[in-house]
Amino acid sequence: KAGANPYQDRIIVGRTRNCDVMIRAPDISKYHADFRIESPSQAVLRDRNSSNGTKVGERALDASEAVTIKPWDRIRFGATQVIFLGAGELWDVL
Repeated sequence: KAGANPYQDRIIVGRTRNCDVMIRAPDISKYHADFRIESPSQAVLRDRNSSNGTKVGERALDASEAVTIKPWDRIRFGATQVIFLGAGELWDVL
């Protein structure tokens, strides 16, 4: 968690320094999306009215829509693709 993050219950994705996950790309909004961890293997992802959208798999999220994600889901913030991993999956990868 970034110390400057005002939302302690969320992991914020965006392009500004106070985001927990900072992606420095022109197609990423300042506050693009956020995660709320539900369990070690599940989280809720919400697009925050981003300019270039958020996708889970091939499904584009509506503005402010929240969806449950699980390990190995592919997420696209604008043109940047990531794979969501829980701690156990990350350990296995490492």
